Amino acid sequence: MAISANSKEIRKCLWCDEYILEGRSDKIFCNLKCKSAFNNKKNKEKNLVFIQTDKYLHRNWEILDKLYRLSEGEKYIDRLLLTTKALRPIYFTGMEREPTTGVIKYIVYNYSYEVDTKLGVKIYKV
Repeated sequence: MAISANSKEIRKCLWCDEYILEGRSDKIFCNLKCKSAFNNKKNKEKNLVFIQTDKYLHRNWEILDKLYRLSEGEKYIDRLLLTTKALRPIYFTGMEREPTTGVIKYIVYNYSYEVDTKLGVKIYKV
């Protein structure tokens, strides 16, 4: 925010709201501490999305790993087991469609799984 007084602009710091009385005309922070605090907050909020997504992906991987061992990689398991284990199905690292059957497999790192409404869920190690 700038206020013009006697053809000289008085600006306020974006972080602490103090007046900026000296420096370049496009200066927006009163000092380096305010600039760092502003950018740290901005970057923390932006990176929170990536941190949360990575946490969900890792949790999904742990669930698939346990269930793969439980099913010995051969059997279909009840799909309600995925929900009780809190798998978040919207978080996956890739997906592929089987060209012959059209079945969609969801991939989470080195595991993939397919959901069959009648048989349940089959987990594969990629």
